[in-house]
Amino acid sequence: MGWQELADAVIARRVELGHHTRDSFVAASGLSPRTLGDIETARRTSYSKSTLARLERGLKWTDGQVARHVNGQAGPSSHFDEIGRAIARDDFVLRWLLGHSGLNGADELRVVSLIRAEREAWEREYLWPAVAARIVELGGVVYWPWDDQA
Repeated sequence: MGWQELADAVIARRVELGHHTRDSFVAASGLSPRTLGDIETARRTSYSKSTLARLERGLKWTDGQVARHVNGQAGPSSHFDEIGRAIARDDFVLRWLLGHSGLNGADELRVVSLIRAEREAWEREYLWPAVAARIVELGGVVYWPWDDQA
């Protein structure tokens, strides 16, 4: 892959983990703001083993995952594969919008991550209760796994 691809993967994973700002991830990972900025912009291509280990721990990657990304041995071959996994196949409108947005891969992944989070919140708050009400109205029973207190 290379260092730019690693940079894109780091940003995507950081956002996926809920760290929408560098500051949030810096606090969680122990990296310095400058080092994280260098990694996410592919400004440098050499880091200490301890820095890479902190990055991998912060991203919840396995040991050596950074090296595998840089050497092209990890993850999707491009950000399009990652985006494809993140967007439902039937979400043609979002695919079209992203395809014509002019955003880079990391920014597209940020948009997808935010949309996914909003969609999940909307489904849990509005869609599934409406579906449950209709099921009960028709005489069925509804069980929500996330409500299980066992």
